[in-house]
Amino acid sequence: MAAIARNGNTAERRLCETLMVRQCLENHFRKPIKTIRLIPGRKKSDIQVEFMDDTSTRIQNKDGPGNNRGWSVDRRSVSRMPLDDAGKQLLDNVCLKKAGERPVVDRPVGLIHALLMGVEPEYMPHYFTHSIFHKETGELLHLSIAPAERVLDALNETAYPQLVAKRTCVHISPLLYLQRKGGGAADASPNDIQLKLKSLPSSVMEPLYDRRNETPHHVNNDAVPEVEEGVLS
Repeated sequence: MAAIARNGNTAERRLCETLMVRQCLENHFRKPIKTIRLIPGRKKSDIQVEFMDDTSTRIQNKDGPGNNRGWSVDRRSVSRMPLDDAGKQLLDNVCLKKAGERPVVDRPVGLIHALLMGVEPEYMPHYFTHSIFHKETGELLHLSIAPAERVLDALNETAYPQLVAKRTCVHISPLLYLQRKGGGAADASPNDIQLKLKSLPSSVMEPLYDRRNETPHHVNNDAVPEVEEGVLS
């Protein structure tokens, strides 16, 4: 899990620094970009794109295949989960392995929105992107994008009417599940519950760039403009 998080942090910086990403986004939005910058802290958006016309947009990026275990898109204590008492009891008994019954819990209508988008309007993503960079060369292999509302609609369309307990996880949909964060003795808050996203819904993701089936080239770092503090301008 820590490896996936580190890869994500590297990918976010690469999104800011890679000229091809800038070109893909300019082609998609049909206007020139002024800067691409990292959003600091643990926010629901990873990067902010500012355009020459003084408009901007926020993006949450997911990098790599997710390794079938998915990307962590939310983490909080059971007490802060947007569920009623029965839902929190289900998380306690399933994810934290506390003794007790597994109550039947209807999925709250706004659950997916609350977990993916958060409660801070100024940091809610306008778009989701999926990137893949070559492990050795750092070359961009894939980039796709979709508006956040289309991603949420697609996830809600396949969501289960009730939360589904399986072993030590609680599943919201075929692509979303909740589990205990866990980790070693040095990890903070190992009993937090994290939401894992197995993949972004392919039905709504628009490919902007794809060279996954080609032999990667060595990256020419001279072709990449210098970046300070994660900003490509």
